[in-house]
Amino acid sequence: MVAPAFTGCGVYNNLKQRFMKQIIDPNLRLTEHFTLGEMLRSETAERLKIPNVPLKCHIERLRNLCVRCLEPTRQRFKVPIQVSSGYRCEPLNSAVGGATTSQHLRGEAADIVIPRRHWPFCVTTQEQMARILFDWMKDNVGYDQLILEHHGASWWVHVSCRIDTRKNRQQILMIEN
Repeated sequence: MVAPAFTGCGVYNNLKQRFMKQIIDPNLRLTEHFTLGEMLRSETAERLKIPNVPLKCHIERLRNLCVRCLEPTRQRFKVPIQVSSGYRCEPLNSAVGGATTSQHLRGEAADIVIPRRHWPFCVTTQEQMARILFDWMKDNVGYDQLILEHHGASWWVHVSCRIDTRKNRQQILMIEN
């Protein structure tokens, strides 16, 4: 029997999905403070029942992103960092309106915030907290892209990192959605 083909995001037939659930451990620690599950979690994927299943290469890239960018930031601020978007399979990326060249598709990017209950006393808005996070990361982590983004009153930091750090562009952007 020939194994069924799959899309680049790992959308398999029902049999493969059952096997993948056994293979992918959401509790797998990528670093001290980040798990595979939080890098895959997506409200949109859950709502639309899109299996956001990474390949092994995506998991290695997520680990690299956590080691080089997220964990140092977590250690510096000493508060939890919430990943609102990490790895995205192709159908999920399309569903959220992501770019076809998004590094989320390769497991190289995450959108992050510090939850409000962990903000320092002097911080009163999401914009302030996102700018503090962005400004520190700009000078202290090795990234490919660092983007300060917002949509209305919601602010977050997009950070990406490539396995081959020589290819990191050190690109800094601000995007208003």
